[in-house]
Amino acid sequence: MGDAVLRLAAVEQELASAHQEAVLAEGKRAIASRLGLEFLVVVIGILAALAVDDWSQARSNRQLEEHLLTSLAADLEDDRIDAVLQETLAGLHRDAVDHLLSITDHPLAPTDRQFDDSPEAIDQSLRRLLALPELQVFKATFNEMTSTGSIRVVTNRMLRRQIASYYQEAEVALGVPMRQVDARPDLQRALAAVGVASGEAGIMPDLAQRLRSDPTIPIHALRIRQYFENRVALEGMKEAREGLVASVNQELENRWGERKPIDSRP
Repeated sequence: MGDAVLRLAAVEQELASAHQEAVLAEGKRAIASRLGLEFLVVVIGILAALAVDDWSQARSNRQLEEHLLTSLAADLEDDRIDAVLQETLAGLHRDAVDHLLSITDHPLAPTDRQFDDSPEAIDQSLRRLLALPELQVFKATFNEMTSTGSIRVVTNRMLRRQIASYYQEAEVALGVPMRQVDARPDLQRALAAVGVASGEAGIMPDLAQRLRSDPTIPIHALRIRQYFENRVALEGMKEAREGLVASVNQELENRWGERKPIDSRP
């Protein structure tokens, strides 16, 4: 009888222990499940935050790209306007050189044209020779792109290369006259030697005679014409500029439905 009671007690103890272990195991599973769920929620939250951040960054990049391309189109329009001005001034400059060559009876003077030999007209040509501005390229937007690295937001790789190529070619083209010696100071010294000051010579009745007295004056004028000869640069940059304008406008139209007017003038 005593043994039976002991065995029954042992069985009950084993059952109680098994139940306790089952309860503990169930508790562990519940904890693990809850932790797993919480971890999943955290992961989903992080992924959602990253997705929102990526979307926000993509939207910001898209807005920046539109701003840069629109600004670049404006810079290119300024380039076109300046090129038109430079071409006009270059024509006046060539006329001024021819005028001075004719007045000084230089062998290279054009023989098919007649020039006004009045002191006022000659003085105007001298002023043009000494004050002709140089061709420039407006590159504020490109400088912003390169200095901040924002050129990377231009998603069209071909367009990125075209933009960089245009401004590299511009540096080369515009650097040609910069590598030459500016002859304007030499002309000013030669004029001063014969008592002529540009801007004040219009009242000199013997102005033409004074200019003929120094054979270096027409030589300096020819050197100035060479220094400011931007026709090759203008024509070369016109083709590259029009190509870039077309590409930028096409990108704006394709991506944002915008299009800047393309002017086919020089």
